[in-house]
Amino acid sequence: MKLSLARVLASPAEERNFQEHHPFWQEKLSAQDNSVCSRSFTIADRHWSLLLLPTSAYVDREELYKQSRSLADAATAEAEKLKQVLLNLQQTQARWFLEKRLIAVGVGLVFLVLGSVNLVAHRSMTRLTASTNGMERTYSTLASLAKILAIATDVEVRLENAELTSELSAIEDGEGVGAITPEVAILRQAVLPDAAQQSRLDLLEPLLSQRINSLQQTLPPPQSRVSDRPLQQRIQQVIGEMEQVERSRLQQWETQAAESVRSIFLINVGGILLSAALLVWVYYLLHRQINERQQVEVALFEANSQLEIEVQERSAELAQTKEISDLKQRLFSMVSHEFRTPLSTILLSTQLLSGSSEDWAEEKKRKNLSRIQSAAKTLAQLLNDILTLNRAEAGKLEFRPELLDLEPFCQQIVEEMQLSTGRTQIEFTKYGYSTQVNLDSKLLHSILTNLLSNAAKYSPPDSIVLLSLIYNPGSVVFQVKDYGIGIPPEDQQRIYETFYRSKNVGDIAGTGLGLAVVKTCVDLHGGLVAVTSAIATGTTFTVTLPQ
Repeated sequence: MKLSLARVLASPAEERNFQEHHPFWQEKLSAQDNSVCSRSFTIADRHWSLLLLPTSAYVDREELYKQSRSLADAATAEAEKLKQVLLNLQQTQARWFLEKRLIAVGVGLVFLVLGSVNLVAHRSMTRLTASTNGMERTYSTLASLAKILAIATDVEVRLENAELTSELSAIEDGEGVGAITPEVAILRQAVLPDAAQQSRLDLLEPLLSQRINSLQQTLPPPQSRVSDRPLQQRIQQVIGEMEQVERSRLQQWETQAAESVRSIFLINVGGILLSAALLVWVYYLLHRQINERQQVEVALFEANSQLEIEVQERSAELAQTKEISDLKQRLFSMVSHEFRTPLSTILLSTQLLSGSSEDWAEEKKRKNLSRIQSAAKTLAQLLNDILTLNRAEAGKLEFRPELLDLEPFCQQIVEEMQLSTGRTQIEFTKYGYSTQVNLDSKLLHSILTNLLSNAAKYSPPDSIVLLSLIYNPGSVVFQVKDYGIGIPPEDQQRIYETFYRSKNVGDIAGTGLGLAVVKTCVDLHGGLVAVTSAIATGTTFTVTLPQ
């Protein structure tokens, strides 16, 4: 809760008196939409009221509940979205598991089909090879039979035309008869696997031998050649039967070879088409699964990113809430602590004055009145600091420059501060040519009073605090130098934070607001504030403001 005003009233009558003499705050009270927070207590038999006025930035409990509810609904929606993504992923994974098995089956079928195609093709190639070999043997057999028949016929013709012994001797020497025996051997080798052809060859071979013996005799007479004609016809008949068998077998071999070639073609084409179909199906399953995995990964990444953003936002909100809670706790602690001493002083002094007799010396009365005045100034300074920071945070603290004569302005502040600093002496020094500058008097007053108050507070009794005013071209510099406890180097970067105090302050009372107010007012001027300090030696604050 941000506080814009705090005021201690001694009684309802004092409260009415406060409202009558401060209509501005009465208007501020009436302008607030939220209720004024008040705390009442009794000290020294008198009733006191503490009024805390919330600013327009105050958020009531209902608004906080609405905000929390909205955040909770958003978080619930994100959780439901993530839950749906995970549910879809679970269902998709079940289908992926089935598809993985189908892919494995498809790949196995491809290998099975290719293996079967290779096996059947191997068998067909074996049959084709056997058919080719059979055709070669058949062609060899037919060639041998044709050659034997041709030799026999040729010899017969030449015998009929032979007229001289020399021609007959040429036939006998091997031009005809001698070539039959090697061909018979070749023929026997060709028909070796066929028993029927072997039988026919066994029948043909004696006939050929008989014919050869007849031809190896001297040229026979014509009547003898006529008697050999049945033998010649028998030889031709056996050779014709063998040729017929071989030609029939050749046709079978050719048919078998054609069937083998056709079978190999059909098996290869069918196997390739089936394998291609299986591979396309497997590719489709893999491609769809990869696309779905990518989509799921993108969805999970987006959900995870959104969740991380939500976590970061919630963490930031929690950190901000914790910071606000800590600031509120420190504010309440500071207010209760800082108000206690001035209030006690005021209460005791007023009690003494109210209970004093007329013969009290004027010195005692002035002393108690001075205490009341000093305590009231302390409370006023504290309230001014709180108001300044609150207005700056709300963006309502304005910079209103006016022409100031800084030398009398600084001297007046020194005189005011000297009354509240006790034994600490404040000395003012001016450097440079005095000119009027455009500065905000209220903000400058807050800057100098806070710096001088801190310098006196953290300096030993009877010490000296120096306030220097330096005129430079285009700027004016204020320096506040003390010889106090100093500021540790590790704290010098944080001394301008609200409620922050150095670790070496010990039991010295303070709020941690003064330097925050100084920094805020200097920033509104567009100036700079710097600090140089050494432990147990002193501190110098330098404020540079543009003219």
